[in-house]
Amino acid sequence: MHRAQAAPQPPQRRVALEAVAAADRPPGPLDGQVFGRADPLVADQCRFAVMNREARAEHLVHPGVHRHQDFHRTRAGGLVDVPVNARIVLDFDEPLSIISVHRGLQVEADGVPLAGSIALSDGNRRVTFTSDGALAVDTEHTVTVTSDVTDLAGNPLANPGSFDFTTGTAGDLTAPRVSATDPADGTRGVATDTRITVFFDQPIDPLTVTSSTLFVQTGSQLQVAGLVTVAPDFRSATLVPDSPLMSQTEYELVVSSGVEDLAGNALVNAGILARFLTSAVADTTPPRVEAVSPQDGTAEVPVNARVALRMDEPLSLASIGSDAVTLGAGGSPVAGEVTAVASWLPELHRAALPTADLVARCAAEAGREIELTARLCDGAFEALMSGNAARHDEVVLAALEELSAQVDVIALAQASMARVVSTLPVDRRRVPILASPPLAIERLARLIEQGEV
Repeated sequence: MHRAQAAPQPPQRRVALEAVAAADRPPGPLDGQVFGRADPLVADQCRFAVMNREARAEHLVHPGVHRHQDFHRTRAGGLVDVPVNARIVLDFDEPLSIISVHRGLQVEADGVPLAGSIALSDGNRRVTFTSDGALAVDTEHTVTVTSDVTDLAGNPLANPGSFDFTTGTAGDLTAPRVSATDPADGTRGVATDTRITVFFDQPIDPLTVTSSTLFVQTGSQLQVAGLVTVAPDFRSATLVPDSPLMSQTEYELVVSSGVEDLAGNALVNAGILARFLTSAVADTTPPRVEAVSPQDGTAEVPVNARVALRMDEPLSLASIGSDAVTLGAGGSPVAGEVTAVASWLPELHRAALPTADLVARCAAEAGREIELTARLCDGAFEALMSGNAARHDEVVLAALEELSAQVDVIALAQASMARVVSTLPVDRRRVPILASPPLAIERLARLIEQGEV
């Protein structure tokens, strides 16, 4: 439910919007972090460091995983299946002494020192270790940062520590791609308080995802300030704007080639990846579960049945993790995969929001506060497409009668629904029902009479 905020001078009006349509919607936002695994002491200091005169490591980010694998950890907690051409990158909170880094950074493969080159960048705040050759396959590597590392004034590192990882059997030579964005390109009616998420087809280096390489801007290239975070699996990044986006404004989502995977391969499809238009209001209403299949208490359910939940509004796919929906049998959890599919949720979103935005905007301009309810005539579109017009009309008619007792005005979002209005008995037509065909014809007739067409 969306409420248009305005001065509550006249009484509040309730408006219902009915819709049937078909559409699609990509995944949505997911909060994450950019911290790699380190010793507990190091991790605490990384995340909650208090700035002082000593150098302190902000991120001990270790290599990730092979692009076709999920994150797996050994018993010791290190990552496995790391590409053999992965780089080792560490970020610090102030410039370092180059000589001290050579003394204080050690990389070992099964306890044997690994030869390689060390490079400093970002004003000597970032250290990159690149081995002279490919890392040894299927081998545990340990990265140690000692207090020999100092800042330019000679202050030693305050949080020395180490982390480990195990390589896989191959390198990663394939550049990453953006596989989806939320909002998707061309989306209209995006809430002004939305979070913007970019999905990648393989793990990316979180240190390369910054407000300079992933950002949102207006058509006039006014960049939106916000916080960029990377998901724990390194496969998505989310931008949370510092303040709500402007309403009824077109924005562009930009991801640059500065984004790289863990092997240093640059993003292939960089550039403006999506343009979207914001709505007139923010979405502050949480989603609700409207139906479950199989229903509660159902008996003799097939052993290969899928459990499905239907929500009352579009969901963010990224928010639906493996623990978002759980299934148990006899008190024990059932292993399975949680997925989201395009169904009537994005259909309602796509079909109703343009009209809903128009109604909300006109109400705001008129200084009227309204309560807007979007309602989908579930099954009507499918019935019409299959040639069952009678079923389509039956579903729409039932919704009209129900809504007539709940709202003050009904607006139909599809022209195919207009013919049903005349079949509703006058004594049950309790509120005005607006449909585009008759209104458009009346408008055209007036223009013809006035000689404007």
